Amino acid sequence: MRSITFFVFYLIFFLPCVLKGQTSDEKIDSVLEHNFRILERYLKDMNSDPSLRRVEIISFFERITEIDSDADGTYIGKLSFTYVNFMDWKDWIARHRRYLFWNSLTKQIEKRVLIKKTG
Repeated sequence: MRSITFFVFYLIFFLPCVLKGQTSDEKIDSVLEHNFRILERYLKDMNSDPSLRRVEIISFFERITEIDSDADGTYIGKLSFTYVNFMDWKDWIARHRRYLFWNSLTKQIEKRVLIKKTG
């Protein structure tokens, strides 16, 4: 419970301070780098994330990339992912980064919706 409280405190107070004054692209890159770093650390050492920050990050990458983690879900979300999932998310971000934008109202990364022309 204590670690969840710290995580919420971090999201509310620290992250906006870090992101303040950055361009939208810098904010996106900063958040992506931070999220990938946490997941990479978890892949190397499964005890590196006792506060379960990865659960929200897994959900974020599944939402943005539409690539599901191979893990089973729990009542708080998916607790793990595979190396293949990690590489698929990184590859998707590398190929589709230009479609991401920073939503200043929700203070999060979102994906532009592309409408394909028919005919």
